[in-house]
Amino acid sequence: MPRTLKIILKLIAGIALIVILVFFGLLWYVNSHKEKVLKLVNTELNNKLDGTIVIGDTPRDIACARADDLRCFAVTTGRFGPEELAGADGVAGDAAALRGLLESALSG
Repeated sequence: MPRTLKIILKLIAGIALIVILVFFGLLWYVNSHKEKVLKLVNTELNNKLDGTIVIGDTPRDIACARADDLRCFAVTTGRFGPEELAGADGVAGDAAALRGLLESALSG
């Protein structure tokens, strides 16, 4: 095996090891500081929140929000797809996408 190939493989292995260590370090931090992280996220959302937002995963959730004239965001984690939840102000495929959707809605 050529010397340069060995060096490249060692560099790739080193970078992969660093990425794995950082990932597990972040995982450990979030797991050991859950309350602090959740409080920070809630505080940030509450500072930007004006009124009430309904988050649901059924057309009934959307109907209830509309009946009370509230903003509504839907997540397709239940048995309903984006087509059935299209009446919401935004539809997300999972919780991570919902977070981005809420952040963009609350910042604008």
